[in-house]
Amino acid sequence: MEILPRKYMILLEVASGDYHTLDQIAEKIGITKQGVYEYMKKMRGDGLVETVRGKYRATVKGVETLFSYLENLEKYLEEKKRKLNMMEYSVA
Repeated sequence: MEILPRKYMILLEVASGDYHTLDQIAEKIGITKQGVYEYMKKMRGDGLVETVRGKYRATVKGVETLFSYLENLEKYLEEKKRKLNMMEYSVA
């Protein structure tokens, strides 16, 4: 089950992990190395990731983007959980 869109899965891994190769990221996420390469290429162009001393790192902008996405996701999920709770009580 994919929890987050791939872009954010990769960004989260890069921000919180210690990766030297695209293969390591691809294996962790469960997509191809080529897939990771394409996402990383775009994210590098957007200033979200960089390579520092041979390791992939999220930039400040990348971490801020990730936090913003996760906060919005959390708000969305909370709203849906409230609606589900209302449905549960009205059905019971």
